[in-house]
Amino acid sequence: MEKKEGSSLFQQFRVLGQITGSIPFHYQEHKIQSFLTTTIEKQWIVYECNKLTVRLIGPSNRYSITAICTLPELVFAAVENKIVVWNRLNNLGLLEVHDAPIILLQTLGKNYIISVDLEQKLLIWNVHYIKQTKRASINQKVLILNYCSP
Repeated sequence: MEKKEGSSLFQQFRVLGQITGSIPFHYQEHKIQSFLTTTIEKQWIVYECNKLTVRLIGPSNRYSITAICTLPELVFAAVENKIVVWNRLNNLGLLEVHDAPIILLQTLGKNYIISVDLEQKLLIWNVHYIKQTKRASINQKVLILNYCSP
């Protein structure tokens, strides 16, 4: 029998620091499972937290992801001044309202996300309409609930 070198304690979890980018990850609980979504430059990756196994790897974007957040079955990735919306691996479309690069995406309950750009423009989006538009064009005028600017 071959002897292993080093401790096998936490062996599965040693790679996490090597596969995350500088963008903060997003943690989400869904039913009895929990998920961690992180980015590596132009892609997002969803891990199942129980064993830190990869569940989904998103397609590569043209530009680097600057912020990310998730809701059950939806991933929102900020790329420059746009928000790319994904339902699992299906691209639902782009939300293009911001004039400056987006620096923050955050969930607000289970039905809304908040986006903030470098010019401090804050938008609140109703996710209910995004879920209804699967593969259809997203009507951004209906989605924006609130608009704040300095």
